[in-house]
Amino acid sequence: MRILRILRYTKIIRVMRLVSKHGRLLNSTLNPGYIQLSRLAVIVLGAWHYVACAYWIVAKVEGFCDPDVPDDLALSLAEGYRLCLDRWAPYRGYRRAGFRQQYTQAFFWAVQVSTGIGKDIIPRTSLEVAFTTVIILWGM
Repeated sequence: MRILRILRYTKIIRVMRLVSKHGRLLNSTLNPGYIQLSRLAVIVLGAWHYVACAYWIVAKVEGFCDPDVPDDLALSLAEGYRLCLDRWAPYRGYRRAGFRQQYTQAFFWAVQVSTGIGKDIIPRTSLEVAFTTVIILWGM
């Protein structure tokens, strides 16, 4: 029992030494500007991720875009996307799409709203207006 405890402590000490050496190596070989740029990229990507997740939740609460087409007409995701370009929420067909397509749609919305690049966002409900305003101000 005591031997296991001693082995565990030596392993912890080795890990601490490795982390210390790794930190010194990073600081001595990389330009500090690259490190700062990498940190900023991680922060921005993380923020876009959370904005995308929040957008999808708001779209679920407020309702997805439902284009004015007959119910018996089955639309593909591309056709539904095209018909809902002027709407705030994504096409309702994305509810049945795979996670990757849903996340890509939401992430694209987060990037375009926070950077001002892309299509015009036209929120219609109070929640959509408030959410979009906060994200636009964050992106300035």
